[in-house]
Amino acid sequence: MSQRDRRSSLDKLSASALSMGALSIPSLKKKKTALVALGAVLLVGCFLIVYNRAEYYNWRSHDALYASRLEACEEGVREGKVSFWLKNMRDDDYVCQMYAETYREMVGDVGHGVPKIIHQSWKSVDVTDNFRVWLSSWREANPDYEYWFWTDVENREMVETYYPQFLETYDAFPVNIMRADFVRALYMHQYGGVYADLDTWCLRPVDSLLSPGSRKAYVAEMGPDLKFPHNIPNAWFGSAPNHPFWIFFSKCIVEMTTTLRSQGAWLQAEQVTGPIILKQAIDAWNSIHGAPSGDPTLEVIKHGKVYVVDWHGNGNHPEIQKHNARFREACPSEELYKKDVEEQCKAAFPDAVVLTFWTHSWGR
Repeated sequence: MSQRDRRSSLDKLSASALSMGALSIPSLKKKKTALVALGAVLLVGCFLIVYNRAEYYNWRSHDALYASRLEACEEGVREGKVSFWLKNMRDDDYVCQMYAETYREMVGDVGHGVPKIIHQSWKSVDVTDNFRVWLSSWREANPDYEYWFWTDVENREMVETYYPQFLETYDAFPVNIMRADFVRALYMHQYGGVYADLDTWCLRPVDSLLSPGSRKAYVAEMGPDLKFPHNIPNAWFGSAPNHPFWIFFSKCIVEMTTTLRSQGAWLQAEQVTGPIILKQAIDAWNSIHGAPSGDPTLEVIKHGKVYVVDWHGNGNHPEIQKHNARFREACPSEELYKKDVEEQCKAAFPDAVVLTFWTHSWGR
């Protein structure tokens, strides 16, 4: 039974337990049965009292955390230690409030470690042959991981079930790639695990990218130029469940979308839901948490491990162009299923765990 099935079963079990309050007490002739039923009702009642008290203290704790986070952020803005580059936001104080609210809205704590789940998604289960070959690499390199494949229908159901506050924005996106971009951050928040685009190949076990037992969220950089707007793509994520960054990032997208809808204009997906706003959100988050290291629980994996090809090569960067040409020669995407080609690729890029081929299939 998958985690999703287990969650569904638990939901049904909870609903069943709550309905026990409607049990009627049998006649005195069935005293034993009545006592058992009464005991069950009392047990459920005690559980709900303890649960509600825990939720109360959890709410109080998160409310205090919200206040402290908000105060620290606003103080950083006043002292010039915190600055944001988030476009289409109202002002820095508003970003501080949005940031602090991610902590007040938390349900429980960040999970211990990255669950062994691989998430991938497509419009439907009907994927092309090359995608089938590439996605098989994730299962083969990570046999101890569960594999969850999401379709457009399941993505919307997930948003509607767990994040109804985002559903209006989700439905308002003018193209499907924006919905696919948006929901992958929610996989990380709700379930944790590893997300990878379909046009990726897993060369080595993904555990080598992750710190065992840590309460971290992971992204990866494309190259050494930290000012390049596309430098942190959204084609690969890793995370412990319930990490607050993913909600902050989602709120940034919602705010961007709300502004664009009010103006009656849309930007490209990269700016609204993709790598550009992702990098802006990461820069804002780390600015709040303090320079130079930022938030130690939001790890940016160095280039060459997840993203081998650097988009700077599309411009006047001859060294990067040579590097990208070497990648295409050593790791031809259509032949990686051949063992000798895969070994050739591994030898050419010994630090690479994931290869991304950038087919831009979302534009089709």
